[in-house]
Amino acid sequence: MTLLHLAAEEGAVKIIRFLLNSLKGHETILKSLVEATTISGKYFDYYRTRTALHFAAAGGYLDVVQCLVEHGANVNATDNYGRTMLHYAAQENKLDVIQWLVEHGADVNATNKDDITVLHYAAQRNKLDVVQWLVEHGADVNAINKDSRTVLHYAAQKNKLDNVQWLVEHGADVNATDNYGRMMLHYAAQENKLDVVQWLVEHGADVNATNKDGMTVLHYAAQENKLDVVQWLVEHGKANVEATDKDGRTMLHYAAQENKWDIVQWLVEHGSDVNATDNDGITVLHYTAQRNKFAAQWNKLDVVQWLVEHGADVNATRMA
Repeated sequence: MTLLHLAAEEGAVKIIRFLLNSLKGHETILKSLVEATTISGKYFDYYRTRTALHFAAAGGYLDVVQCLVEHGANVNATDNYGRTMLHYAAQENKLDVIQWLVEHGADVNATNKDDITVLHYAAQRNKLDVVQWLVEHGADVNAINKDSRTVLHYAAQKNKLDNVQWLVEHGADVNATDNYGRMMLHYAAQENKLDVVQWLVEHGADVNATNKDGMTVLHYAAQENKLDVVQWLVEHGKANVEATDKDGRTMLHYAAQENKWDIVQWLVEHGSDVNATDNDGITVLHYTAQRNKFAAQWNKLDVVQWLVEHGADVNATRMA
């Protein structure tokens, strides 16, 4: 790690100016120094090789960034993971640094080796002002990474409604899917963010869309024990409670398998078929018996007895 890297990491602009000015007339040495990479630093990482400008951008030291660029630092240089200064600045929410870098030639749509853009980073960090500025200055709101996840997937997963709203209002596709067939709605349901789920459905998201395994948004909510999300999806979103995944499993199977008793109870009381079988002929009662800690977790009621009293067939047999 060079002195320049150390000074950039600490934001020591006076030291940097002295060091770089002392090399005037020695352009080859100066160029070599500002372009040099290191694998060291406060956040030691053998898998990242960063220039001094990467350190300065991540630290939000605008004066250092300006000084380095004035002395020849490349605003679009990448670490060995393909991340530019903008990726680092966006990750750390340094809007003033982002603005200056873009105004001085940084590529607002630069991607790392996983095709993750600067805007993906900003959405993941839940910084609406950064997201807005990037889009208003040319960032692609529907850019996808190597898993086909859009910026909106990142925002939905982080449960930031204002980011989600703004992105959709500026062209983001609410029904875009990643390589696994998951929409924003799957992510929002999995993370139990009811306000995001509601807003997405009210703005065109398909409540019965399935991923590549045939799982609907309701499967995700049931699996993750998100009762309020389950209730809203069924009562207001018109989600199909009998939808099955590619293995024939309903929401009840998922809830039973994951010991989500309150969801099992609610679904049955709202019309779910307690005797539905998956592709192997396994019923909810089978799942409940397999997960015998279910009853202990809900000590006010015998779970098996409750299911039988609500129509579960004790004589049902699974396929061989």
